[in-house]
Amino acid sequence: MALTGQEIIEEARSWVGVPWRLRGRDRGGVDCVGLGAVVARAKNIDFTDDLRYGEFFNTAHMLDVLLETMVEVPRESAQTGDLFVMDVRGERQHTAFYDHERQTIIHATVIYRKVVEHTFNDEWQAKVRKVLRVKELA
Repeated sequence: MALTGQEIIEEARSWVGVPWRLRGRDRGGVDCVGLGAVVARAKNIDFTDDLRYGEFFNTAHMLDVLLETMVEVPRESAQTGDLFVMDVRGERQHTAFYDHERQTIIHATVIYRKVVEHTFNDEWQAKVRKVLRVKELA
């Protein structure tokens, strides 16, 4: 059976409430890229996981790593299960899963100190710089 964006978002949703932890990769804590890594692992998605980052990502390196196993799609074609790359502090250094049907995002954020799901409001929409899709869905 082929993978769906709904399966990706349901797995991401199962992590809501898990604490935020820099470079975390388990239910003891994850960061935004870590959430992508654990969701990918659970769904058998090819995902390059590079832990060589600190609190402030090397933006170009992070995008290069993500694009090894994902493809960029136009923002207007974003669908459930896609990964948004967002500007935080003026740099593309945050990622969040998108649920098109609910108009929400799911992400691990230091702001809330945990994985959260909330409305994809104007503030968060303004932060989106790239939309990435796993190759299995492209």
